[in-house]
Amino acid sequence: PVLKRTIKADKTKLADLLKMIKKTDDPFLIVSESEMTYIQVFWTTKGYIIEYQEGSIKKHFESVKKVTMTEARKSIELYMDGDKSWKDRVEYIKMKIQ
Repeated sequence: PVLKRTIKADKTKLADLLKMIKKTDDPFLIVSESEMTYIQVFWTTKGYIIEYQEGSIKKHFESVKKVTMTEARKSIELYMDGDKSWKDRVEYIKMKIQ
């Protein structure tokens, strides 16, 4: 199963959505400001990977370590609130995407 739908960002649904993506073939959750600016999480059996992009694929970053669902949810909530401190909670590295 794949949950491919767009819904309005709602912090009250984040925990349920983060659990739900575990059961899909494409376990991503993306919260976007625009097509090129977003935060996304990818579920693996060892935890969540957080990625974000700021306006260009040249500014695409990935968490160095996998995080818990709680940390993934908190980072997304802060992002949704416009609180830039979400970037300080997890260490990120720049990805080379072509």
